[in-house]
Amino acid sequence: MHNAVHWNAFAFLIPLVLVAAGAHAAPGNVCPPAVFAPGVISRASHEAAPAFTPDGRYVFFQRSNPSASTILVSHREGDRWSAPTIAAFSGTWNDMEPTMSPDGAYLVSVSSRPIAPGGKSMDGFFNGKRAAGHGGNLWRVDRQGNSWSNPRRLPALINSSTSVFSPSIARDGSLYFMRPDETTGRFRLYVAQWQDDHYLLPAPLPFSTGARMDVDPAVDPDKRFLIFGSSRVPAAAIDLFIVFRTKDSGGSGAYGDDCELARL
Repeated sequence: MHNAVHWNAFAFLIPLVLVAAGAHAAPGNVCPPAVFAPGVISRASHEAAPAFTPDGRYVFFQRSNPSASTILVSHREGDRWSAPTIAAFSGTWNDMEPTMSPDGAYLVSVSSRPIAPGGKSMDGFFNGKRAAGHGGNLWRVDRQGNSWSNPRRLPALINSSTSVFSPSIARDGSLYFMRPDETTGRFRLYVAQWQDDHYLLPAPLPFSTGARMDVDPAVDPDKRFLIFGSSRVPAAAIDLFIVFRTKDSGGSGAYGDDCELARL
């Protein structure tokens, strides 16, 4: 459903972001795109939302069809990627949009799994419609050596509805995500700051009001900028926009009136 982009393992892409936002670079500095691991990771199905471990040896991603999504994992074998396998924490419910913490200690993803064992898959409610079995909450798995813990649902203050999607994690642990606005029903962007080993009450990002659709936040690990999809002017449908933080915001890293917003 959502094609989130996650920056936490891609520090080398920051110069490309600056180029796309209007910075100048010499011709030839940007290579043309190529298919990633063709026939292995990139196949005839729908793949999206890659999340790499910091050492670049493992990649988690979603593979989808019209009815469901599953999170797969592949690892480097010399100069090749292994045949993907279903991640240990996926495969039963509609799972998607994995995002890795910048330190690689944990991963957050979206799942329609029921809150309580024995329940049914979550239904979503967004864009004025009910999406049977395609709801989502944010769940966390922690690295345990070479394996991962069982999924743990994030607190109810973040999962306040059954339509919470597109997590993105900053280096300080703050969590960015999207969920529908209670008034308009359109997706808008939120941040839950991480403080003293817990999340603070999520706050909507001030430039995301619910008047227009804002989706799929991707925050720079150090919160210097955030990229997201939006239907705001001048987008014809959904275009990518970038917002830069221009002041310290009192150390909180929030994006408020002291930010610059531009269309990529």
